[in-house]
Formats: sequence, C-alpha cells, structure tokens
Amino acid sequence: NCKTAIISVVVVSRMDEQNVVTIENNTLPSPLIRSQFRSTTYYTDVNVINNIEERNARILARRGCFKWMPVLFSNDLVHGSWYYVAGSFLTILIPCFPLISIYQSYDSRLNFWPPSQYLPLYDNTAAYGLLILMGVLYTIGSWVFLRAVEEPHKEPLLPNWHHFQNDELLAMWLFTFGTVPSVPCMLLYVIYNPHNGSFVLALLLCILASIAMVILTLCCYPNGKQEERKPTKILHYMMCACLCSKSWYGYHFANDWLIACWMIVLGCVLSSFVTLALLLAEIAVGNGRGIFDYSTGLVDVVLFLIGSMYFTAGSYEEPNAAIGETTVIPVV
Repeated sequence: NCKTAIISVVVVSRMDEQNVVTIENNTLPSPLIRSQFRSTTYYTDVNVINNIEERNARILARRGCFKWMPVLFSNDLVHGSWYYVAGSFLTILIPCFPLISIYQSYDSRLNFWPPSQYLPLYDNTAAYGLLILMGVLYTIGSWVFLRAVEEPHKEPLLPNWHHFQNDELLAMWLFTFGTVPSVPCMLLYVIYNPHNGSFVLALLLCILASIAMVILTLCCYPNGKQEERKPTKILHYMMCACLCSKSWYGYHFANDWLIACWMIVLGCVLSSFVTLALLLAEIAVGNGRGIFDYSTGLVDVVLFLIGSMYFTAGSYEEPNAAIGETTVIPVV
C-alpha cells in the first residue's frame, strides 16, 4: 500500500508490553509525518527520555539562542504557547471596558470612559471590535498550537480538511487570520493621525507580523513527499546573496520557519518600545484613557515577546538528529 511505498523498513516488535515501530531514515510517525515544520521541532528521542533532568538538558542543548530562559515544560514550543494563550486572552479583555462605556454613552451618568483623542466614536468602536476578533482567533490558535506540540503527540483535529490537515497548520491559519485585522485597525489610526510617527511605525510592524504569519503557515504545509524532512528555504536563499558569507547566518536563519520566528521576535521587540514610548507620552499629559490602553498593551506585547522567544529557541534543528539512524517510536 501507500505507506509501504513511503516507509522503507517497518518492524513491529513487542517491548515492555507496548507496541513500537522501528522506522529507518528518521521518518516521522503519522500525523507528524505530514508537516514540514516538524523537521526543525521534532525530537527523535521524545519517546525515550522520561527523566525531567535529562529532558531539560536536552532542551537547553538544542536551543540555538536564549539559553538563559527557564525550562518548565516538555519543550520550548509548549512553554511559548502558554504565553500566547495568556496574551491572547488579555487581548480579548482589554477592549471590554471602553466598549461597555461606548455602549452606555447615551447616558452621561453611565459613561465612565473618556472619549478617544485619536478616533471618532464609530471608528473607535470598529477598532476595538477588531481587537476582540484578533484576541478570539489568537486564543483558539494558541490552544490548537499547544495541542500540536504537546508530548505525547495527538491526532489532528481536522485531518480531512486540506488546509487544516494538521494542528500546527490550523493554528497558523488562525494566527494569520488574527494578525491580518491589525493592519486595518492601525490604518484607521494612521488615517486620522497622519503625522503621528508611532502609529505609522505600528502599521508597518503589523504588516511585518502578517507577512511572518503567512510564511509560518506555508511552512506547515506538507511537502508532498512524506519521506522528505527538509525544511523550506525560500527566504534563506533570497537572503543568501547578502549574508551567506556569515557563519551565524546559516545557523540562526537555517530555514524559513526559523527566519519567520525571528521576524516575530523583532516585531515584538519594536512593538514593545513603541508601546512604551506612547505610554510615557500619555503619562506625561495625564491621559487616563491612553494610560490604560498602552499599559495593558505593553503587558500584552511582552507576553507575546516571551512566547515568541521560546518559539524561536525551540525551532533550531536537533544537533544529533542524523538522517539514516534508527528511531523507536510508539504506535499512535
């Protein structure tokens, strides 16, 4: 059958009263076999190491950056996903108070929220509505991605849907759908405040984040051949003309998934500085509305920054994962 044509050797044996499958050429088990991004995030010894100290040592040894960050979960992708869950849920909560005030604005006694200095009433409502939509999509996406990278791995939620055939692909589409609305949201601020450089920079960062999410989504599509585990390197080759002579380039930008992760980290760092600058400006003039918006926004961006740093740290290829070695993997 099809699997026989794809997997070169499959030997089923009985070990410790559990079925295991020995697969040559480091072939990934279903459903992981269908995702390209697994080539840089899959641990060949995931089902061998059970000791917490050994697991933590494996995670630290694999990190290509941010080795100083603590290890708390089974891998860095799980750790980062929890920060995304927290940041996404906060994104839903932030607009609730101003939206309640806008809804009650017909009665001055109930209107406890000062009006926006940057947007008219209806545009301000639309911007907060887009923010809630982004939070909902990111919350669901974070949970799905957390499910995709947990160990032991689970069967995908929607395996029969081509564009959602594995959980990481479904999660990345939700992240993409949740990131793209940030562009029209910030565009509203730029249209009404064309001379505000912070809003223009924020718009550019939203565009950068949207492009990075599209790249991450494309990296999660199957490559058409289950036996191939080579990650996509379209961006890698595009940038090679300028940076290929640098030794650090091939290491930190080894494939498109890792490059996009670094793009997200860079965007979060810049967003943190922009949000901090806006917060300090609002504190200087004593604007309570602005202080709330940018203080909560800063906390939100920092959560996404930490989560993105864990995603990046956990996306370096396993140093000792040599193609051709034999891997023992439990039957799903």
